[in-house]
Amino acid sequence: MFKFMHSILKSKGNIKNDTSSCVYCGKCEKICPANAIKVTPNERTWVIDNEVCVRCKRCVRTCPKHSLSLVKN
Repeated sequence: MFKFMHSILKSKGNIKNDTSSCVYCGKCEKICPANAIKVTPNERTWVIDNEVCVRCKRCVRTCPKHSLSLVKN
């Protein structure tokens, strides 16, 4: 069942970050229900585990700079 659900989620696309506008504030990391996002402000890095992400788009809606989007594969 999990593999089936995961394939449905993956078909929705992946979360992408426009790093040119990202300020690495960590709001997306804090709101992610799956803990799929890791932000390291000191190093200015943003990583998402697309295998864990549930594509709820909470991070997209929370981003103050509109850096995040759900992109179709």
